[in-house]
Amino acid sequence: MGIQDFPGQGTALVGMLNSHLQPKPFDFAKPEAFEAFFRSQLPLACLPKYTYESSEDLVAEIKIANYGKTTLTGLVSYELKGKDVLISGSIPKNSCPIGELTRMVGYTKR
Repeated sequence: MGIQDFPGQGTALVGMLNSHLQPKPFDFAKPEAFEAFFRSQLPLACLPKYTYESSEDLVAEIKIANYGKTTLTGLVSYELKGKDVLISGSIPKNSCPIGELTRMVGYTKR
């Protein structure tokens, strides 16, 4: 499935855009909402599983996808918020070259 509704061979009304590539009139389909996660430079947290118990360690490999027009350099800060949870910190200065997926230092926190 794509971000567009598929009108052929039946109907699949699952996209953010209608079959004419126009945004649907819902909050999730507003261009601003889509731009919040669909960018040329993104931080990625690679988690081995989806659900954690409060007694488990959170282990994540952090990657920076840089498909923008400039190399990214500097400190990488992170923050994880949830019910009764706040984890934050930073990863030392790094360089993320154009057109690459750069692996940061892994992170573990209980």
